[in-house]
Amino acid sequence: MRELENLKYVVGQIVHYQRIGNGWTQQQLADAAELKRTTISNIEAGRQSLSLEQFCLIMGVLDVKAGDTLATALRRLTTEKRWSTVEKVVAASQLKEKALRNHILDALK
Repeated sequence: MRELENLKYVVGQIVHYQRIGNGWTQQQLADAAELKRTTISNIEAGRQSLSLEQFCLIMGVLDVKAGDTLATALRRLTTEKRWSTVEKVVAASQLKEKALRNHILDALK
């Protein structure tokens, strides 16, 4: 069950970063995908499961290959232990700019 919760979180983060990368608000994505803004918010926060159809629809609207995105999400789940180790190393590094350090950590998730 924990893996399913983690998958919702990882998929939500991918949706979030792709949306931000496109320069869209949650409302703009919701309108384009014909969903509610609260649905997008809940998906991004990992609070809501989405059907495969919804996932493909959202990825299509964002102009991202759904298969590649799902593969990325599954890879992240299988390497969770590795991420925590990398996180510790980056957090302990001498990166002076906090925003850059946080960006690296976010990219690794």
